[in-house]
Amino acid sequence: MKNKRIITLSLVSVMASLLIFGCSSTNTSSSPATSAVPSSSASATPAASSPSSNVTTVTDFAGTTFSAAKPAKTVMGLHPIFTMLALRLAPDKVVSVDKVFTISYLVKGSPTDVLTNLGLDHIKSLPVTNTSIMQPVDPEQVLNLNPDVVVTLNKDINAAKLKDETKKPLVIVSKNTLQDYSKSMRIMGVVLGNTTEANQMADYWDKIISSISAKTDAIATANRLNVYHCASGSIYATVGKDTIMASVVRIAGGNNLGDQISNPSNHDNESITVSMDQILKWNPDVVVANNSAQYKEIMSSPEWKAVNAVKNGRVYCQLKYGRIDGLTTLPGLIWYNAILTAPGDSSAIDAYYKEAQNFYQLFFKYNIPTDELTIKQ
Repeated sequence: MKNKRIITLSLVSVMASLLIFGCSSTNTSSSPATSAVPSSSASATPAASSPSSNVTTVTDFAGTTFSAAKPAKTVMGLHPIFTMLALRLAPDKVVSVDKVFTISYLVKGSPTDVLTNLGLDHIKSLPVTNTSIMQPVDPEQVLNLNPDVVVTLNKDINAAKLKDETKKPLVIVSKNTLQDYSKSMRIMGVVLGNTTEANQMADYWDKIISSISAKTDAIATANRLNVYHCASGSIYATVGKDTIMASVVRIAGGNNLGDQISNPSNHDNESITVSMDQILKWNPDVVVANNSAQYKEIMSSPEWKAVNAVKNGRVYCQLKYGRIDGLTTLPGLIWYNAILTAPGDSSAIDAYYKEAQNFYQLFFKYNIPTDELTIKQ
């Protein structure tokens, strides 16, 4: 009973904070970074003028230093997240999009509308390249497009070879943790010569994380719900401890069960195979399916009926506009925090909707309606 009281008080505090910073703005706000200041620092200086907003020199994840005094004139992204970020910060400088970007944003059923105010027609006209993690990028294509810099991930095993073959400067960014995202935004802002918006976005990102962490850090490990997060390809695979998904689970207030099977060979793997026996042994409190098909598979499976999450109605499906990968990871974190710490609380979901509208206005210049935010992946 004592533990339950502690959890309840903590959860009420968490969602009160979320509701406050969510209700202070609307989907037509032109400056969501200043309207989403966490309740614990409501009188703080707005993000646009905070010290971190003055960042004009950065070091990327490979140790290379870049200065805003010498921005790139053209850029090529080799991963959809950072292709998207470049299109947001400097659309006229982007010389290509990658294959996964086209699947994520430019095919039927994808959230194409969010690109409308970023120049959708221009984006559709750009040449398409391979994606660094999925397939090697053709060095001849890089040379033909002739970007000033090439942006790729710290996980790109072909980066050194591509640099040697093309002699093009590489900018190395990361998506391994929530904090890596904001650092990468600042890097991109300096490289592209748009530090004002990049730092505003990064400040907003960091403030939301801090507002949630300030509450969930107080929840002891023993009092946290054990979460099984399904990998994108199978309900019998989960995520390693050094992935963006695991990072979200922990900050949102849960224990990521994939941490227990992470080792030096798979710690950053986003799809670690797990047996049904292991899942039953874990008996997770919460299961989050990657998409609707996975959700239906879990709920219709006789094997999964023995899992506490299924028995207690704590199986969830990620939202299309709040997935915990890519730039939508931030609203995904707010949603994840709501389902873990305030299940069934409509005010918590309302807070998610309102803050997600702030997010889409700042990151995509898109006024997203609430009904879109309810769509399951």
